[in-house]
Amino acid sequence: MTVVELARRVDIAPAAIRYYIRTGVLPPPHPLAAGSFGYDERDAAVLRLVVSLRRLGLALDVWPEDRPVDTAELISRLASHAGPAIQARRRALARSRQRIDSADARLAGAEAMLDEARRAYAGVDPYSEVDSVGAVDSHG
Repeated sequence: MTVVELARRVDIAPAAIRYYIRTGVLPPPHPLAAGSFGYDERDAAVLRLVVSLRRLGLALDVWPEDRPVDTAELISRLASHAGPAIQARRRALARSRQRIDSADARLAGAEAMLDEARRAYAGVDPYSEVDSVGAVDSHG
C-alpha cells in the first residue's frame, strides 16, 4: 500500500507517515510485488500500535532520532517503555473508578432520601402545622 493508503488505513495524515519515516519509526517504502514500493499489513500493524499509544498520551521517546530503528527493536522498546506506562494508567483508572463508584453511591443515597422526603410529604398542606401529639392544625 502507498503512504496515502497506509495513512487512511491507520487513520492519520500522510504527513504523519512521512514524520515517522523521517524519525526512523517507520522504514522507507520497501519493494512489494510487481516492482512497486510501499507498505504491507505488518507495517500497518506496527504503525497502528504507535499511533494508539500516542493517542493514549504515552511517551514514545524510545527511538533515537539519529538513526532508523528496525521494527523488532522498536517493538521491544515500546514493550519495555509502554508496558509499564499502560499498567500505571490502568491502576490510575482503577483508583478513579473507585472514586466515581463512591460518588455515585452517595448520589444514589441522596436521591433515595429525596424520594423518601417527597413520599413523606406527598399530599401534606405546606401551610399546616403538626402539634405535639401529631394532630394537624390548619391555618386559614
